[in-house]
Amino acid sequence: MAPPAKRQKPNASHDHYDLTEAMSSYPDFFRALNTILKDGLSEDKVPVLWPFLQSIASAVSHIPSSALGPSYQPSKLTLQQVTEKLDIDFNERKREYMWALTEDQLKQSARKPLSSWAATAIEKVADSPALSNFRREASIRTLFDILLADRLDQLDDSGANNKLCVGYEVPMTATVKQERGGGTISGKADWSLGYMVDTTRLEQMLVVIEAKSAVQADNMAQILAYLFAVQDARVKSKKASTAVFGVLTDFADFRFVVLRETGKAMQSESLSWAMRSDQVVAFLDSILLDAIKSSPHTTPQKMANSTIKHFDDHLKMTYDIHGEESAASGGEDEDVTFDVIEVDGVSVLISHQANRSDDSRSSLKPIDC
Repeated sequence: MAPPAKRQKPNASHDHYDLTEAMSSYPDFFRALNTILKDGLSEDKVPVLWPFLQSIASAVSHIPSSALGPSYQPSKLTLQQVTEKLDIDFNERKREYMWALTEDQLKQSARKPLSSWAATAIEKVADSPALSNFRREASIRTLFDILLADRLDQLDDSGANNKLCVGYEVPMTATVKQERGGGTISGKADWSLGYMVDTTRLEQMLVVIEAKSAVQADNMAQILAYLFAVQDARVKSKKASTAVFGVLTDFADFRFVVLRETGKAMQSESLSWAMRSDQVVAFLDSILLDAIKSSPHTTPQKMANSTIKHFDDHLKMTYDIHGEESAASGGEDEDVTFDVIEVDGVSVLISHQANRSDDSRSSLKPIDC
C-alpha cells in the first residue's frame, strides 16, 4: 500500500467557504438529518436522504462568487499586506512606532527578579543538546511557559475579580473590510491571555503571544493580525478599553507590541535574552500588569480608577513613546474616575462620585469586558 500523500496547507490565495457557518442558518433541517443518521447509514436510508442531498446541492450552487471572500494565512502575508488590509497604523522603520520602558518600570520589576527555579529550568532546557536538535519551536514554547508561569506568579492581581488564564493554539480571524478587498486573515495564536471562559471569546482576551523559530520582520505581520482580531472583537463588544498587547519571541530575542485604541501599533526594540534578560522580564511584567489594568474584570484597583476609560493616556504616561507627550493625569477628578463593583457576578463600572451617593444604583454602567 502506498503511503498517504503529505497533507498540504491551504493556499493563501484560494477562496474558502465556511460551510459550518452556513449550516447554522438551517437548524431544523440539520436536526432532522441528524435524527435520520444517528444510527448510521444504511441502504434503506438512501431514498430518505436524497431530498436532503438535493437541497444542499441546490443551496451551494446558488452561492454567489462575491460571497466567497478571500481567506489568507497571516504567515503567508507580508507586513505591508497585513497593515494595508487591516488599516493598522504601523511603520517598523520609523522611531515614532517604537516604545520602551521607563526607569521607574525597570526599578519596579527589579524588586521581583526571575525566580531561581525559573532561571534554573530555563538554563537547563535552553542548554540541552537533546532538546535543541529538532522541533526548536516546541522547545521555545516550553521555555516561554516557564517564564510566563513565573511572571504570572509575581503579578499583583490579588484585588482583581478575575485572574488571567492562558489559552493555547487559539483560533483567530481578522476580518478585512470590503473597501480593502474583503475576506479574512485566519490562524492560531500560540498563547492568548485573558479572563475568557473559553478560547472562542476573543473579546475577553488581553495579550497574544507568538513563538517563532527565528524572529523576522514579517513575523510582525502575524502578531498584528491576531492583535487586530482581538481588538475588533473587543470594539464590537463595546469594551471599556480596546488596547491589546503582544509578544513575539524565539527566546533568543523578544519584541513587545501593543495595538493601541487609535489603531496605531508600537513595537519595542529587539531585546536579547542572553544580554538583557532583566529587561525582557521587566517588559513582560509591565504588559501583564497593564493588561489587567485595562479591564474592570481584572483590574486590582477597584476604587477611584482613572485608567480603564482613559487607557491610551495611561500608556503615554507609563511608557517612553517617542514624539508623544505624557497626558495629564485625571487625578481625583470625579468625572474621569470610576469604581469597579460586582452586580450579579458581573463587574461593572460606576462613577466614583455616584458610588458615594445614595442614588448610585441609578448610575450603574454595566461593562462586559
